[in-house]
Amino acid sequence: MKPVLLFCLVLTATIGYSQNYLGEIQVPKVSKDGFYRISITPKIAGFLSTDFTNLRVVDKAGKEIPYLVREEIPVRHNKKFQEYELEKHKTRTTTELVLKNPERKAINNIYLKIRNADVIKEAKLLGSDDRKDWFAIKEKFNLYPIDGGNGTFEMKVLDFPMSNYLFYSLRIADSLTAPINILNAGYYEANIENGQYEEVPGKVKWINDTKKKSSSIKFSFDTIQIVDRVELKLKGEQKYFLRKAALEETRERKLKKGKTEKYQVAIAGFEVSSTLPTQLDIARSRLKDFQIVIDNEDNPPLELVSLKTFQLNRYVIAWLSSHDDYLLKIGNEKLPAPSYDLHFFSDSIPKQIDGLMVGDITVYEKPMAPSGTSFFNSKNFIWAAILIVALLLGYMAMKLVKDMGKSTSK
Repeated sequence: MKPVLLFCLVLTATIGYSQNYLGEIQVPKVSKDGFYRISITPKIAGFLSTDFTNLRVVDKAGKEIPYLVREEIPVRHNKKFQEYELEKHKTRTTTELVLKNPERKAINNIYLKIRNADVIKEAKLLGSDDRKDWFAIKEKFNLYPIDGGNGTFEMKVLDFPMSNYLFYSLRIADSLTAPINILNAGYYEANIENGQYEEVPGKVKWINDTKKKSSSIKFSFDTIQIVDRVELKLKGEQKYFLRKAALEETRERKLKKGKTEKYQVAIAGFEVSSTLPTQLDIARSRLKDFQIVIDNEDNPPLELVSLKTFQLNRYVIAWLSSHDDYLLKIGNEKLPAPSYDLHFFSDSIPKQIDGLMVGDITVYEKPMAPSGTSFFNSKNFIWAAILIVALLLGYMAMKLVKDMGKSTSK
Protein backbone atom coordinates (compact mmCIF):
# COMPACT_ATOMS: atom_id res chain seq x y z
CA MET A 1 0.00 0.00 0.00
CA LYS A 2 2.95 2.34 0.42
CA PRO A 3 3.29 3.15 -3.32
CA VAL A 4 -0.41 4.04 -3.46
CA LEU A 5 -0.16 6.35 -0.43
CA LEU A 6 2.91 8.04 -1.84
CA PHE A 7 1.22 8.62 -5.18
CA CYS A 8 -1.90 10.05 -3.45
CA LEU A 9 0.27 12.50 -1.51
CA VAL A 10 2.02 13.63 -4.71
CA LEU A 11 -1.35 14.04 -6.43
CA THR A 12 -2.78 16.10 -3.57
CA ALA A 13 0.27 18.34 -3.46
CA THR A 14 0.17 18.82 -7.23
CA ILE A 15 -3.51 19.78 -7.25
CA GLY A 16 -3.00 22.19 -4.32
CA TYR A 17 0.10 23.65 -5.94
CA SER A 18 -1.71 24.48 -9.15
CA GLN A 19 -3.55 27.39 -7.52
CA ASN A 20 -4.59 29.65 -10.38
CA TYR A 21 -4.49 33.43 -10.72
CA LEU A 22 -7.18 35.15 -12.75
CA GLY A 23 -5.38 38.37 -13.64
CA GLU A 24 -2.84 41.03 -12.69
CA ILE A 25 -2.42 44.81 -12.39
CA GLN A 26 0.86 46.64 -12.90
CA VAL A 27 1.94 48.77 -9.92
CA PRO A 28 3.60 52.09 -10.90
CA LYS A 29 7.35 52.31 -10.37
CA VAL A 30 8.31 54.11 -7.14
CA SER A 31 11.14 56.65 -6.87
CA LYS A 32 12.27 55.75 -3.34
CA ASP A 33 12.02 52.88 -0.88
CA GLY A 34 9.17 53.04 1.64
CA PHE A 35 5.57 52.26 2.43
CA TYR A 36 3.02 53.12 -0.27
CA ARG A 37 -0.75 53.18 -0.43
CA ILE A 38 -2.08 51.44 -3.55
CA SER A 39 -5.70 52.30 -4.35
CA ILE A 40 -8.17 49.45 -4.83
CA THR A 41 -10.35 50.93 -7.55
CA PRO A 42 -13.84 49.61 -8.46
CA LYS A 43 -12.29 47.98 -11.56
CA ILE A 44 -10.13 45.86 -9.26
CA ALA A 45 -12.66 45.36 -6.46
CA GLY A 46 -15.07 43.60 -8.82
CA PHE A 47 -12.63 40.66 -8.97
CA LEU A 48 -12.02 40.50 -5.22
CA SER A 49 -13.74 38.52 -2.50
CA THR A 50 -15.65 40.45 0.17
CA ASP A 51 -12.69 40.37 2.59
CA PHE A 52 -10.05 40.87 -0.17
CA THR A 53 -8.38 37.54 0.71
CA ASN A 54 -7.60 36.64 -2.93
CA LEU A 55 -5.26 39.58 -3.50
CA ARG A 56 -1.46 39.27 -3.58
CA VAL A 57 1.42 41.70 -4.12
CA VAL A 58 4.39 40.10 -5.89
CA ASP A 59 7.75 41.36 -7.13
CA LYS A 60 9.28 40.63 -10.54
CA ALA A 61 10.67 37.32 -9.22
CA GLY A 62 7.16 36.22 -8.19
CA LYS A 63 7.87 36.52 -4.46
CA GLU A 64 4.97 37.65 -2.25
CA ILE A 65 5.29 41.06 -0.59
CA PRO A 66 3.52 41.43 2.80
CA TYR A 67 0.69 43.96 2.77
CA LEU A 68 -2.22 45.34 4.78
CA VAL A 69 -5.66 46.32 3.52
CA ARG A 70 -6.97 49.61 4.88
CA GLU A 71 -10.29 51.35 4.24
CA GLU A 72 -11.77 54.75 4.95
CA ILE A 73 -13.95 55.03 8.05
CA PRO A 74 -17.49 55.86 6.79
CA VAL A 75 -18.10 58.39 9.58
CA ARG A 76 -15.43 59.71 11.94
CA HIS A 77 -16.30 61.75 15.04
CA ASN A 78 -13.55 64.13 16.15
CA LYS A 79 -13.28 66.59 19.00
CA LYS A 80 -11.16 69.67 18.50
CA PHE A 81 -10.23 72.11 21.26
CA GLN A 82 -11.11 75.69 20.33
CA GLU A 83 -9.64 78.50 22.43
CA TYR A 84 -11.63 81.56 23.44
CA GLU A 85 -10.16 85.05 23.26
CA LEU A 86 -8.91 85.50 26.80
CA GLU A 87 -8.07 88.59 28.84
CA LYS A 88 -6.63 88.41 32.37
CA HIS A 89 -7.09 91.13 34.96
CA LYS A 90 -5.51 90.79 38.41
CA THR A 91 -5.96 92.79 41.59
CA ARG A 92 -4.84 92.06 45.15
CA THR A 93 -8.05 90.18 45.86
CA THR A 94 -9.28 88.85 42.50
CA THR A 95 -8.21 87.22 39.26
CA GLU A 96 -10.68 87.99 36.44
CA LEU A 97 -10.79 86.12 33.15
CA VAL A 98 -12.87 87.70 30.36
CA LEU A 99 -13.79 85.29 27.58
CA LYS A 100 -15.32 86.25 24.25
CA ASN A 101 -17.92 84.09 22.53
CA PRO A 102 -17.87 85.83 19.11
CA GLU A 103 -20.44 83.59 17.42
CA ARG A 104 -22.73 83.79 20.44
CA LYS A 105 -23.02 80.02 20.56
CA ALA A 106 -25.28 78.52 23.20
CA ILE A 107 -22.85 76.97 25.70
CA ASN A 108 -23.11 75.38 29.14
CA ASN A 109 -19.44 74.63 29.91
CA ILE A 110 -15.97 76.09 29.65
CA TYR A 111 -12.73 74.09 29.77
CA LEU A 112 -9.95 75.71 31.79
CA LYS A 113 -6.34 74.65 31.28
CA ILE A 114 -4.77 75.23 34.71
CA ARG A 115 -1.26 74.57 36.07
CA ASN A 116 -1.31 72.02 38.91
CA ALA A 117 -2.04 73.56 42.30
CA ASP A 118 -3.08 72.16 45.68
CA VAL A 119 -5.56 74.89 46.55
CA ILE A 120 -9.33 75.50 46.71
CA LYS A 121 -10.61 78.73 45.16
CA GLU A 122 -14.03 80.37 45.38
CA ALA A 123 -15.32 81.83 42.11
CA LYS A 124 -18.35 83.22 40.30
CA LEU A 125 -19.34 83.46 36.63
CA LEU A 126 -21.05 86.47 35.00
CA GLY A 127 -22.29 87.14 31.47
CA SER A 128 -22.62 90.31 29.37
CA ASP A 129 -23.41 91.45 25.84
CA ASP A 130 -21.60 94.81 26.05
CA ARG A 131 -18.99 94.42 28.87
CA LYS A 132 -20.84 97.13 30.79
CA ASP A 133 -23.79 95.36 32.33
CA TRP A 134 -22.90 91.99 33.88
CA PHE A 135 -25.45 89.36 34.91
CA ALA A 136 -25.06 86.41 37.26
CA ILE A 137 -24.78 82.94 35.74
CA LYS A 138 -23.25 80.94 38.58
CA GLU A 139 -22.59 82.32 42.07
CA LYS A 140 -20.13 81.17 44.74
CA PHE A 141 -18.78 77.84 43.55
CA ASN A 142 -15.41 76.23 44.28
CA LEU A 143 -12.50 75.34 42.02
CA TYR A 144 -10.98 72.31 43.76
CA PRO A 145 -7.30 71.19 43.77
CA ILE A 146 -5.90 70.68 40.33
CA ASP A 147 -3.74 67.57 39.81
CA GLY A 148 -2.86 66.45 36.31
CA GLY A 149 -1.13 63.27 37.50
CA ASN A 150 2.21 62.96 35.73
CA GLY A 151 1.48 66.10 33.68
CA THR A 152 2.02 69.69 34.73
CA PHE A 153 -1.52 70.90 34.04
CA GLU A 154 -5.12 69.73 34.14
CA MET A 155 -8.25 70.49 32.10
CA LYS A 156 -10.98 71.65 34.45
CA VAL A 157 -14.61 71.70 33.29
CA LEU A 158 -16.75 74.55 34.48
CA ASP A 159 -20.46 73.67 34.10
CA PHE A 160 -23.24 76.26 34.21
CA PRO A 161 -26.78 76.88 32.85
CA MET A 162 -27.08 77.17 29.04
CA SER A 163 -26.52 80.74 27.80
CA ASN A 164 -25.31 82.64 24.73
CA TYR A 165 -23.67 85.80 26.06
CA LEU A 166 -21.03 87.55 23.96
CA PHE A 167 -18.72 87.88 26.99
CA TYR A 168 -18.17 85.79 30.10
CA SER A 169 -16.35 86.91 33.22
CA LEU A 170 -14.86 84.33 35.59
CA ARG A 171 -13.88 86.05 38.86
CA ILE A 172 -11.71 84.03 41.25
CA ALA A 173 -11.15 85.17 44.86
CA ASP A 174 -7.44 85.53 45.73
CA SER A 175 -7.66 87.38 49.04
CA LEU A 176 -6.46 84.44 51.19
CA THR A 177 -4.13 82.56 48.81
CA ALA A 178 -1.89 83.25 45.84
CA PRO A 179 -3.56 83.18 42.39
CA ILE A 180 -3.69 80.03 40.28
CA ASN A 181 -2.11 79.96 36.84
CA ILE A 182 -4.80 79.59 34.14
CA LEU A 183 -3.09 79.01 30.79
CA ASN A 184 -6.10 79.25 28.48
CA ALA A 185 -9.82 78.57 28.20
CA GLY A 186 -11.97 77.12 25.46
CA TYR A 187 -14.38 74.40 24.40
CA TYR A 188 -14.35 71.11 22.50
CA GLU A 189 -16.02 71.31 19.12
CA ALA A 190 -17.44 68.04 17.80
CA ASN A 191 -16.74 67.49 14.10
CA ILE A 192 -18.09 64.77 11.83
CA GLU A 193 -15.89 63.69 8.92
CA ASN A 194 -17.25 61.44 6.19
CA GLY A 195 -15.06 58.83 4.55
CA GLN A 196 -14.11 59.23 0.90
CA TYR A 197 -16.03 57.24 -1.71
CA GLU A 198 -15.66 56.60 -5.42
CA GLU A 199 -18.71 56.35 -7.66
CA VAL A 200 -19.33 53.01 -9.35
CA PRO A 201 -21.28 53.69 -12.58
CA GLY A 202 -24.00 51.37 -13.85
CA LYS A 203 -27.16 51.20 -15.96
CA VAL A 204 -30.50 52.45 -14.57
CA LYS A 205 -34.03 51.53 -15.64
CA TRP A 206 -37.24 53.00 -14.15
CA ILE A 207 -40.48 50.97 -14.21
CA ASN A 208 -43.97 51.95 -12.97
CA ASP A 209 -46.40 49.10 -12.19
CA THR A 210 -49.94 50.50 -11.85
CA LYS A 211 -51.43 47.11 -10.93
CA LYS A 212 -49.04 46.54 -8.02
CA LYS A 213 -49.10 50.28 -7.16
CA SER A 214 -45.31 50.33 -7.10
CA SER A 215 -42.27 51.74 -8.88
CA SER A 216 -39.02 49.85 -9.47
CA ILE A 217 -35.55 51.14 -10.21
CA LYS A 218 -33.39 48.42 -11.76
CA PHE A 219 -29.62 48.95 -11.54
CA SER A 220 -26.96 46.74 -13.15
CA PHE A 221 -23.15 46.69 -13.41
CA ASP A 222 -20.99 45.24 -16.16
CA THR A 223 -19.45 42.89 -13.56
CA ILE A 224 -19.88 42.09 -9.87
CA GLN A 225 -19.01 45.14 -7.77
CA ILE A 226 -18.53 45.90 -4.08
CA VAL A 227 -21.09 48.56 -3.10
CA ASP A 228 -21.00 50.45 0.21
CA ARG A 229 -23.48 53.29 -0.36
CA VAL A 230 -26.53 54.03 -2.51
CA GLU A 231 -27.79 57.60 -3.00
CA LEU A 232 -31.28 58.12 -4.39
CA LYS A 233 -32.98 61.37 -5.44
CA LEU A 234 -36.69 61.48 -6.29
CA LYS A 235 -39.34 64.10 -6.92
CA GLY A 236 -43.11 63.94 -7.13
CA GLU A 237 -46.14 65.78 -8.42
CA GLN A 238 -46.98 66.70 -4.83
CA LYS A 239 -44.62 68.78 -2.73
CA TYR A 240 -44.48 66.25 0.11
CA PHE A 241 -44.14 62.47 0.04
CA LEU A 242 -43.13 59.71 2.45
CA ARG A 243 -43.14 56.11 1.19
CA LYS A 244 -41.77 52.70 2.10
CA ALA A 245 -39.08 51.19 -0.10
CA ALA A 246 -36.80 48.17 -0.21
CA LEU A 247 -33.47 47.41 -1.82
CA GLU A 248 -33.46 43.91 -3.31
CA GLU A 249 -30.55 41.90 -4.69
CA THR A 250 -31.00 39.83 -7.84
CA ARG A 251 -29.82 36.25 -7.34
CA GLU A 252 -29.85 33.13 -9.48
CA ARG A 253 -30.62 29.51 -8.63
CA LYS A 254 -30.40 26.28 -10.58
CA LEU A 255 -33.54 24.32 -11.43
CA LYS A 256 -34.06 20.86 -12.85
CA LYS A 257 -32.80 19.97 -16.33
CA GLY A 258 -30.04 22.59 -16.16
CA LYS A 259 -32.42 25.55 -16.11
CA THR A 260 -31.88 28.64 -13.95
CA GLU A 261 -34.15 31.38 -12.63
CA LYS A 262 -33.57 34.81 -11.11
CA TYR A 263 -35.21 35.89 -7.87
CA GLN A 264 -35.04 38.86 -5.48
CA VAL A 265 -33.72 38.94 -1.90
CA ALA A 266 -34.39 42.00 0.31
CA ILE A 267 -31.17 43.56 1.64
CA ALA A 268 -32.57 46.62 3.40
CA GLY A 269 -35.86 48.38 4.04
CA PHE A 270 -36.04 52.18 4.24
CA GLU A 271 -38.20 55.23 3.52
CA VAL A 272 -38.01 57.81 0.74
CA SER A 273 -39.00 61.30 1.79
CA SER A 274 -39.40 64.75 0.26
CA THR A 275 -37.77 66.32 3.32
CA LEU A 276 -34.60 64.21 3.62
CA PRO A 277 -32.14 62.88 1.03
CA THR A 278 -32.05 59.10 0.73
CA GLN A 279 -28.64 57.68 1.59
CA LEU A 280 -28.42 53.95 2.17
CA ASP A 281 -25.26 52.36 3.62
CA ILE A 282 -24.85 48.67 2.72
CA ALA A 283 -21.21 47.98 3.61
CA ARG A 284 -19.31 45.54 1.36
CA SER A 285 -22.29 44.24 -0.59
CA ARG A 286 -21.19 42.29 -3.67
CA LEU A 287 -23.78 43.03 -6.34
CA LYS A 288 -24.22 42.48 -10.06
CA ASP A 289 -27.87 43.54 -10.29
CA PHE A 290 -30.23 45.05 -7.75
CA GLN A 291 -33.49 46.95 -7.69
CA ILE A 292 -35.24 49.43 -5.43
CA VAL A 293 -38.98 48.91 -5.08
CA ILE A 294 -41.12 51.84 -3.87
CA ASP A 295 -44.62 51.25 -2.51
CA ASN A 296 -46.79 54.03 -3.94
CA GLU A 297 -50.07 52.84 -2.35
CA ASP A 298 -52.77 55.14 -3.84
CA ASN A 299 -50.36 58.00 -4.58
CA PRO A 300 -49.17 59.01 -8.04
CA PRO A 301 -45.74 57.55 -8.99
CA LEU A 302 -42.65 59.53 -8.19
CA GLU A 303 -40.06 60.63 -10.73
CA LEU A 304 -36.45 59.48 -10.62
CA VAL A 305 -33.88 62.28 -10.52
CA SER A 306 -30.76 60.15 -9.97
CA LEU A 307 -29.50 56.88 -8.52
CA LYS A 308 -25.80 56.58 -7.73
CA THR A 309 -23.74 53.81 -6.15
CA PHE A 310 -20.46 54.31 -4.32
CA GLN A 311 -17.56 52.24 -3.07
CA LEU A 312 -15.62 53.21 0.04
CA ASN A 313 -12.00 54.00 -0.77
CA ARG A 314 -9.74 51.09 0.15
CA TYR A 315 -5.98 50.67 -0.11
CA VAL A 316 -3.18 48.12 -0.07
CA ILE A 317 -0.32 49.23 2.19
CA ALA A 318 3.04 47.63 1.30
CA TRP A 319 6.78 48.35 1.51
CA LEU A 320 8.09 48.82 -2.05
CA SER A 321 11.63 49.17 -3.31
CA SER A 322 12.65 51.62 -6.02
CA HIS A 323 14.87 48.88 -7.51
CA ASP A 324 12.04 46.43 -8.17
CA ASP A 325 8.79 46.11 -10.14
CA TYR A 326 5.53 44.90 -8.63
CA LEU A 327 2.22 43.39 -9.64
CA LEU A 328 -1.12 42.99 -7.91
CA LYS A 329 -2.25 39.41 -8.56
CA ILE A 330 -5.91 38.39 -8.34
CA GLY A 331 -6.64 34.77 -7.38
CA ASN A 332 -9.90 32.86 -7.32
CA GLU A 333 -12.33 33.52 -4.44
CA LYS A 334 -11.30 30.33 -2.60
CA LEU A 335 -7.71 31.50 -2.21
CA PRO A 336 -7.08 31.54 1.57
CA ALA A 337 -6.17 34.77 3.31
CA PRO A 338 -2.41 35.39 3.63
CA SER A 339 -0.78 35.60 7.05
CA TYR A 340 1.98 38.19 7.34
CA ASP A 341 4.00 39.54 10.29
CA LEU A 342 3.26 43.06 9.07
CA HIS A 343 -0.14 43.24 10.80
CA PHE A 344 1.65 43.14 14.19
CA PHE A 345 3.36 46.42 13.28
CA SER A 346 0.45 48.30 11.71
CA ASP A 347 0.73 51.08 14.35
CA SER A 348 4.34 51.72 13.27
CA ILE A 349 3.38 52.54 9.68
CA PRO A 350 3.28 56.33 9.10
CA LYS A 351 -0.18 57.86 8.80
CA GLN A 352 0.80 60.01 5.84
CA ILE A 353 2.29 57.97 2.99
CA ASP A 354 2.38 58.44 -0.78
CA GLY A 355 -0.46 56.98 -2.82
CA LEU A 356 -0.30 55.03 -6.07
CA MET A 357 -3.06 54.76 -8.67
CA VAL A 358 -3.08 51.60 -10.77
CA GLY A 359 -4.56 51.01 -14.21
CA ASP A 360 -6.88 48.34 -15.57
CA ILE A 361 -6.64 44.69 -14.70
CA THR A 362 -5.21 42.30 -17.29
CA VAL A 363 -7.41 39.20 -17.24
CA TYR A 364 -5.66 36.02 -18.33
CA GLU A 365 -7.23 34.29 -21.33
CA LYS A 366 -6.54 30.97 -19.63
CA PRO A 367 -5.89 30.63 -15.86
CA MET A 368 -2.16 30.71 -15.26
CA ALA A 369 -0.43 28.91 -12.42
CA PRO A 370 2.10 31.00 -10.49
CA SER A 371 4.85 28.43 -11.10
CA GLY A 372 5.50 24.77 -12.02
CA THR A 373 5.51 23.01 -15.41
CA SER A 374 2.44 23.05 -17.62
CA PHE A 375 2.29 19.22 -17.87
CA PHE A 376 1.92 18.57 -14.12
CA ASN A 377 -0.59 21.37 -13.78
CA SER A 378 -2.76 20.21 -16.67
CA LYS A 379 -6.21 18.65 -16.36
CA ASN A 380 -5.09 15.63 -18.44
CA PHE A 381 -2.38 14.82 -15.93
CA ILE A 382 -4.73 15.14 -12.96
CA TRP A 383 -7.38 12.87 -14.53
CA ALA A 384 -4.72 10.35 -15.58
CA ALA A 385 -3.34 10.35 -12.04
CA ILE A 386 -6.80 9.74 -10.59
CA LEU A 387 -7.33 6.81 -13.01
CA ILE A 388 -3.97 5.28 -12.07
CA VAL A 389 -4.77 5.57 -8.36
CA ALA A 390 -8.13 3.84 -8.96
CA LEU A 391 -6.44 1.00 -10.87
CA LEU A 392 -3.80 0.59 -8.18
CA LEU A 393 -6.44 0.48 -5.45
CA GLY A 394 -8.39 -2.15 -7.46
CA TYR A 395 -5.24 -4.22 -7.94
CA MET A 396 -4.37 -4.06 -4.25
CA ALA A 397 -7.93 -5.01 -3.28
CA MET A 398 -7.87 -8.08 -5.59
CA LYS A 399 -4.48 -9.10 -4.23
CA LEU A 400 -5.75 -8.79 -0.67
CA VAL A 401 -8.77 -11.04 -1.47
CA LYS A 402 -6.50 -13.71 -3.03
CA ASP A 403 -4.17 -13.62 -0.03
CA MET A 404 -7.13 -14.06 2.32
CA GLY A 405 -8.38 -17.05 0.19
CA LYS A 406 -4.98 -18.72 0.36
CA SER A 407 -4.77 -18.30 4.14
CA THR A 408 -8.29 -19.78 4.53
CA SER A 409 -7.51 -22.87 2.36
CA LYS A 410 -4.54 -23.65 4.56
